[in-house]
Amino acid sequence: MTKASTMWTNGVVVIYLLCLSLTTAMIFFNNVQVIPINDVFTFGDYCYFDGQNFTGRMRLPDKCERWTCYANISVVVVVRCAELPKNCDTIGYRGDPLPKCCNTVCYPSKFMCQTGDNRMLMDGQELNSTKPCVRYVCKHGTLITQTCQGYGDSKCSAANIDPCAPYPNCCGAAKVCQG
Repeated sequence: MTKASTMWTNGVVVIYLLCLSLTTAMIFFNNVQVIPINDVFTFGDYCYFDGQNFTGRMRLPDKCERWTCYANISVVVVVRCAELPKNCDTIGYRGDPLPKCCNTVCYPSKFMCQTGDNRMLMDGQELNSTKPCVRYVCKHGTLITQTCQGYGDSKCSAANIDPCAPYPNCCGAAKVCQG
């Protein structure tokens, strides 16, 4: 290996590592659903299902779906793409074979938030915490932290505080001011 090619390789690695910090976390998976259909009509090695007569495996050309005939037990197993989860996109193509046609990508930053004590919240989820005494709300990947009410007068503070109760009860039920 020449010195120039070593420098070029090292430069590519450095650029690659620098770009890693610019990427967004994504989850990739095959979003497949398996559905056994019992008591289908059979004749010899053939199954009759949804207007089709077939044996063995059959791939539907216009759908991302595969049917398998088990004539000896009168069952057809349908394998197809499952319902798309919220904040996810299908990246597979209908012409691809299963499970590739069901390839899915999800964007956790769009629907999850992490609290200071490492709890994960889904989009729209709220959590009333005791320690710290706050309410966490996850909105589109942004964590909103609601704290107890403060008082503009330094002589005033919260009263009837229950330190063991979750927010808002740990904030206190009243205001007390001195002098």
